[in-house]
Amino acid sequence: MNDSDLKTANGLKSETKKLVVGFDGSPNSIDALRWALNEAHERNFNLEIIYSWLLPGSLYPFPVSIPNTDDLFDQAKQFIEDQLRQQVKEFPDVKITLKFVEGPAGQELVNHGKATEGIVVGATSHDTFSRLLIGSVSHYVVVHAECPVIVVKQKGKE
Repeated sequence: MNDSDLKTANGLKSETKKLVVGFDGSPNSIDALRWALNEAHERNFNLEIIYSWLLPGSLYPFPVSIPNTDDLFDQAKQFIEDQLRQQVKEFPDVKITLKFVEGPAGQELVNHGKATEGIVVGATSHDTFSRLLIGSVSHYVVVHAECPVIVVKQKGKE
């Protein structure tokens, strides 16, 4: 870090504050992103948006052939960027960084959330059976994060 990364307030240098938000384009993650954008705008925070992905073969303890993973990643990246463009246009003052990372979403959010003001996640969008099999990203983040965690419930859901 260098001095250009720091702001001066009352003669004291302090880092620009940042929120991290998990985003996968689902309705729950859109609500979490909207909450994070509004909070970043209100508090003059930067926003780091994390899209985490795993190749299907990385879930198995044996080699699995996956055809043309570059195309899969490019399609996912285009989808996420298109979704984000629609959401962020109302917040031109918020400095946004989008990161595509390979790894389990919960672990990646916790890692990127260190030394931030908080991590914002949407409430799980999987059905009960899926949660039993793959776990809940929001639950993982709540349990493991070293910073505040905000879990945003989808609008209209009980």
